[in-house]
Amino acid sequence: MTLCQIQSVPVSPQTCRETIFAECERHKLSFQLVLESKTKIVGTMDKAQNAQVLGPETDPVVWSSKQLERPQRGINAYTLLVLTIGILGGLLFGLDIGTTAITSMNTFRSEMGIPLLEKNVADSPATTDQLSLFAVLFHVFSLLGAPFAGTLADRFGRKPVILTSSIFFFAGALWQTCAGLVSQPFAWTSIILGRCVGGVGNGFILTIFPVYAAELAPGQYRGKVLTLFQFNITVGIFLMALINNFLDGVSYGWRIGFAIQCIPCLIIFFMCIFFLPESPRYLMKQNREEEARAALEHLCRGTKNAT
Repeated sequence: MTLCQIQSVPVSPQTCRETIFAECERHKLSFQLVLESKTKIVGTMDKAQNAQVLGPETDPVVWSSKQLERPQRGINAYTLLVLTIGILGGLLFGLDIGTTAITSMNTFRSEMGIPLLEKNVADSPATTDQLSLFAVLFHVFSLLGAPFAGTLADRFGRKPVILTSSIFFFAGALWQTCAGLVSQPFAWTSIILGRCVGGVGNGFILTIFPVYAAELAPGQYRGKVLTLFQFNITVGIFLMALINNFLDGVSYGWRIGFAIQCIPCLIIFFMCIFFLPESPRYLMKQNREEEARAALEHLCRGTKNAT
């Protein structure tokens, strides 16, 4: 933070007001701070973005940016839509966690060539090891995909990574839905490959969706938005549990469980292409100031503090 000008204006014999004009180097924005004290004020502003005000030697006062009132960006219908799409990533992750129950469906096991579940009889160690791949590989590939998401998002933008994540997740879900339709002996292999592809998409989702939602949310709603992302994971698990319970006796019910994951992916994909803006913070980092301003104006349009 660079201090540009300090202007002292006596207000009354008992009060002195300091107006500090400062420029934020990081965001290239100019703003004004007004500080008042009953004695002469010495104002400084350091790179920690704090303004230190010294009154009498025995009574120092420190003013930080959090203590100074500033107008809050409002929220409109467009911003609400954008944030809703942003937290759908949590729902996708929750839906996939819920699909692990599919491995206990005998309709699924019969098509995969896995021994059926019998009452009061545990799976053999070989069957347990085979089924553990269903859950483990998804999370392993999520772990492998996550580090690349941040790097790609900083280089190419948030929107391209969101599009890529929805494509990977959709491809994985569709691959698992169609497992065994073309080649029955290849059914289990198709499931495993679909888990790997979907896992990469999930790693992208868990990395970039919270960042995107936080960067577009007004400051006073940011914590709530990120909480909703986590809450949607639980909602997804609950919904998939209901779906699995309802379709347990249906021969193709397990395919529906996988296919349902494709729906949020398609919503995210098309909304990202036609409606979602690029993150203004990313645009500013790329020195694309006009685009950043246009995105912010769209997000603020019609709200109290829109300018």
